[in-house]
Amino acid sequence: MKTDSKQLKSVLAGLVEIQSFTGQISSIVEHLQNQLELLGYRVSVEKSTPDSWSRDFQGSPPFLLATQRPEYIIAYPPQKYDSGLLLFAHYDTETLTRVSASFNLIEDEVKFYGHGIADDKAGIAAILLAVENLNLLNCKNLPAVVFAQSKQGGCFGMSEAIANVKNRIAAIYAHPAESNQGFGQIKTASRGIATFRLEFKGLLPSESEENTPASADPRQGQSAVLSASEFISQVHNWNDPDIVWLATGISSQNKSFQVPVLCEVLISVWFKRFSTQEVATILAERLAVFAAKLNLAHQPLLKMLGMRANPAVTRDQKFIEKVKTIITQHTSQYVAEYDWHAASDIRFPVLHLDIPAVGLGCIAGGFYGGAEWVDKESFKQFIEILIQLSRDIP
Repeated sequence: MKTDSKQLKSVLAGLVEIQSFTGQISSIVEHLQNQLELLGYRVSVEKSTPDSWSRDFQGSPPFLLATQRPEYIIAYPPQKYDSGLLLFAHYDTETLTRVSASFNLIEDEVKFYGHGIADDKAGIAAILLAVENLNLLNCKNLPAVVFAQSKQGGCFGMSEAIANVKNRIAAIYAHPAESNQGFGQIKTASRGIATFRLEFKGLLPSESEENTPASADPRQGQSAVLSASEFISQVHNWNDPDIVWLATGISSQNKSFQVPVLCEVLISVWFKRFSTQEVATILAERLAVFAAKLNLAHQPLLKMLGMRANPAVTRDQKFIEKVKTIITQHTSQYVAEYDWHAASDIRFPVLHLDIPAVGLGCIAGGFYGGAEWVDKESFKQFIEILIQLSRDIP
């Protein structure tokens, strides 16, 4: 079924016109609630729980802006038509920048433009239009729907919303791909990512003259900068199949003519299979071996500075292949699996509900503060793909 162009533009324009910046209460929630209820859905609007963010290790703590309790929506179709599939997207957008498009839907022959349209109001519109068409087709397989705030690692509400969804068998994250490949790449994995701070302590040599650091023989001391540098060199040569290590900083504020006694190193880590705690343990063990081998006077200290997400991988290859087949039917293109994205929201159904999740979306651009746009033809395919996925799964 081909989506009516006027209705398509009306739905997109209605979403783009409503400001919904990350961390703020927005009238878009009421708008979405009304749209879903008109489609016959049972809709629940909940306020996210700030206390849960400190306990949720699937995302980093958010920066609180105008409110501490953004809302999320969980909507179910009539029970007798519930397929068990979940479609979800986030409604919050980046704040305005000088190069951002306006809050009006603008178009040319090829693209739609508007603030937040790529990230992720196109995903919301595609879900609403897909469900509307499913109703018109009298389809007996209807998906549940979740709309929530999800920037800052998902802790603004998406994680909590997905954790509260009931009786799902699979999930589709409707979001244009930041890789600019459109449907040529689907997200099947979300990498974990964390940052660690290592503190190296050195050893001062004895001064031959009172209160005169320059009088000490530096060869008799132990340089924290040298130890840190040697450890960074080792990190650079680590070759773990499921972990990528990167030394991102080294700093020291020692006095001139004094053996450096304090040096900090920052290590960022991307990981596909392990939990954050397991990665921290691996790093701590290697640090201990290094300290023992160099006979360091002080054991280096290790602290995790920040965690973007734990990893999640969709292992249900049958579900993945079904999604690929449907995409190819509508686009005639080969579909590759993209597993490098850090903190994709597909991790929430995998980690909270233990169900497969795939992220997909139309060709788009201008992400993260640019002038956002989506390709018209690809967006229409987006709707058609969600319609067929809903009809064919399970």
